[in-house]
Amino acid sequence: MSFHQRDGVLIPYEGFEMDSDVVIVGSGPGGAVLAYKLAENGLKVVVLEEGDYVKAEDLPRSRHERPLYAFERVYRNGGLTVAYGTLPGKPPIPVPLGIGLGGSSLVNSGTCLRAEPETFEKFRDFGINITYDDVEPFYEEVERFLNVSPVSEPILGTHGKIFLSASKRLGYSSGPLTRNIRGCKGCGLCQYICPENAKLAMHISYIPAAIKFGARFIVRSKVMRVLTHNGRAIGVEGEVKLSDIDRSKRRFRVFGRCVVIAAGAIYTPYILSKSGISTPVCGKFLTIHPGIRVSAFFDFDINQWLGVPQGYFVDEFKKYGIMIEGVSVPPVVGAMTLPFVGRKFKELIESYEKIMSTGVMVSDSGYGRVLTFGNEPLMIYNLSKKDAEKFKMAIYYAAKIFREAGAKKIFPHIFGLDEVLPDDIERVKDLDVKPSHLEPMAFHPLGTCRMGKDRYSSVVDENCQHHFVERLFISDGSIFPIPLGVNPQMTIMAFSLKNAKFILENFFS
Repeated sequence: MSFHQRDGVLIPYEGFEMDSDVVIVGSGPGGAVLAYKLAENGLKVVVLEEGDYVKAEDLPRSRHERPLYAFERVYRNGGLTVAYGTLPGKPPIPVPLGIGLGGSSLVNSGTCLRAEPETFEKFRDFGINITYDDVEPFYEEVERFLNVSPVSEPILGTHGKIFLSASKRLGYSSGPLTRNIRGCKGCGLCQYICPENAKLAMHISYIPAAIKFGARFIVRSKVMRVLTHNGRAIGVEGEVKLSDIDRSKRRFRVFGRCVVIAAGAIYTPYILSKSGISTPVCGKFLTIHPGIRVSAFFDFDINQWLGVPQGYFVDEFKKYGIMIEGVSVPPVVGAMTLPFVGRKFKELIESYEKIMSTGVMVSDSGYGRVLTFGNEPLMIYNLSKKDAEKFKMAIYYAAKIFREAGAKKIFPHIFGLDEVLPDDIERVKDLDVKPSHLEPMAFHPLGTCRMGKDRYSSVVDENCQHHFVERLFISDGSIFPIPLGVNPQMTIMAFSLKNAKFILENFFS
């Protein structure tokens, strides 16, 4: 076996074969946390990551250049992964996914929220006897490890301070978000690998800790198939990904007493399907927590690219399945999100310092699915009319906050309504908004290998072990049977610790 090493991470330049106690596919929040806990307890752990090892210093520091390089290096398909609508009037929905050592923790905004106790109560509908109290100790452990804390006022940014202040004046439940940070300077580049290493993504936190305990992380290694024998998972095999110039294929195999797939809600069902061990519902019940931006124009400078991009929340409307969270991007990315064309667009982008955006997300009322065709999975998702109505009301609530904040114009990003004046926002409530009138995005795919008691309507049991294949576990967002209503990485990590405890007690005690 031949590997380069960088900070203890293994970079192969030929095929390899090795043994382990536990082999894990994917190094995002699910895989990295699990690897750390298992290695800490003395197990021989191998983690396989399809992407490369990219560090903060590997990308240009410039606010104008860094996002473009990040899209190329650590976003799958350059950030253009899409869920396709298959029915008339159903829009395609971009679902940006991270790829690289650390997975989507490289490119998210660092938001760390617990799911509500009521969410766990709904798990009972699927025969899952896991309560919030059962998971709370694991939440607490992750929060301690990642220094999860509220965004402080100095790094909240002008946009965050203004939006939160307006929300409070309206009496809305709101506040600063909690994030996995240490030493944050509010540079506004969280989604492009934090240049300060202040966002404690997996490659900064859990992965180095796991390596110190002997875990081996191997990048550029795309798992193609789970290996089974007599109904039991025994390892995985795949191909080493070298440079684009060298097209030759180098195979690898890693054997383990347990196998864990932590490749995310899109690629986990794809790997299972390619392995010939999918269940009747594998890849179904996809939820994506769709979101949309709302923007506003002010008569003073906002400079929304300074400060934490996602620093605040408004959860006043959570009973309607609506969550408002901060969202801001540098001008090079923001230009793609503004309305108008021609001269009017030119005038608007030249005044980008006076523009503020926020994000609204709705809990899905419908499901999509992941299909397996050829070398890549295909996402199908038809945005429902019910969720389009939720978006309309979410946009209205965001517009009310912008009006309170002093906005001069509001851009609701609804087809046929490019802008609305503050005194005229009530008309938004009367619109007949169809899915085709919206430009949603999504960042939280879940549910495609959901937990449940019934082996024919779910993929894994409440211990996240596959119903039909022994010692095969799933440890990512695909296990959740319903939308979580909040950013899922904290719940994914908490369940990974829970899974580690089960594996240790039942197979290596």
